[in-house]
Amino acid sequence: MYFDDLSFYQPKSAVKYMYVKAIILFILFAVISSVIYFGMHHYLTVKYDFLIFLLLLYPLYKVLIGVRLRQKYTKYQLNRATLEVSSGAYFTKRMALPVDIMQSVCIKRGWLMEKYKLAQITVYTRGDSNVMPLMHTEDAERIASQIIERIKEIHYEH
Repeated sequence: MYFDDLSFYQPKSAVKYMYVKAIILFILFAVISSVIYFGMHHYLTVKYDFLIFLLLLYPLYKVLIGVRLRQKYTKYQLNRATLEVSSGAYFTKRMALPVDIMQSVCIKRGWLMEKYKLAQITVYTRGDSNVMPLMHTEDAERIASQIIERIKEIHYEH
């Protein structure tokens, strides 16, 4: 069922999108941390100052390392029978979703995704939803239409 290596990576424009998103997250965390630190500094002890510093480490990690790792180690492929997604740099997660349990498809395009011509497909199954990696809008439309055609073949064939 698994293919040895999946064919499609996230596009290079996804890296730019994820960097912008991570920088926005970092700025948001910095503002929240500053408000907490300067607004309540005289009430806090040294250990809470350290926790505020730790609050900034996650978005900083996403900006410096996480974006490149996500782009490099996230792959997907749509086969005749399955949709396969592999992700994770430290711990690899590999999912093979059979087409026969898929029920619907949704394409997500936010304002920032539109700027970079990206989209994200969510595939709904019986009681679950699975989000595919970022891809070009045209690829998302093509893959979504292929999934819909296969759903029609399986569920509505008489």
